[in-house]
Amino acid sequence: MYQNLVRSTLKSYLETGVIPMLSDLGVAEHADMQTRHLVFVTLYLNGAVVASSGRVHAIQKHTLSECIDNAVLALKDSRAGAVTAANLANVRIRVDIVQSSDRRLVANHSELNPREEGMILLSQNLAKLAVVLPKIVTPGTDSLEIFRILCQKAGMPMAQDPADYVLYAIRSTVYTDF
Repeated sequence: MYQNLVRSTLKSYLETGVIPMLSDLGVAEHADMQTRHLVFVTLYLNGAVVASSGRVHAIQKHTLSECIDNAVLALKDSRAGAVTAANLANVRIRVDIVQSSDRRLVANHSELNPREEGMILLSQNLAKLAVVLPKIVTPGTDSLEIFRILCQKAGMPMAQDPADYVLYAIRSTVYTDF
């Protein structure tokens, strides 16, 4: 469902330059008009990630608008130049929906179950943020490696005082077209 919403949003936006309305996408009466969850959109081309967008705090009124917003924001990713109206049919889409009950505060990376959870890192003093979604790294990746990836994405050293950052373990419901 969500991957189709993202594809329809991208198609409309790439063709017209205008963000489509919910009614234009045929979802104005959907049940998720009553929910407000985090949404992460990841776009793949030829097996590689070419764009992504998401937030650690939902700012739209409901999940569907959050999905539409992040679909368009993914096109602003520096890697997104590869996504065009002409090749959109070849783009594969992953949408992660994170409910508040799917997010838990952890004291350090060792509390993460890397087979089932991803991680959000928020730096207290460096104004940095990084996210690794559940099941997006290769199987067998341990929690220390996920933490290393987070620090690298955030541009932060791994050897820092744990009081300088906040970690959340997250689970998500994944919708894909591949």
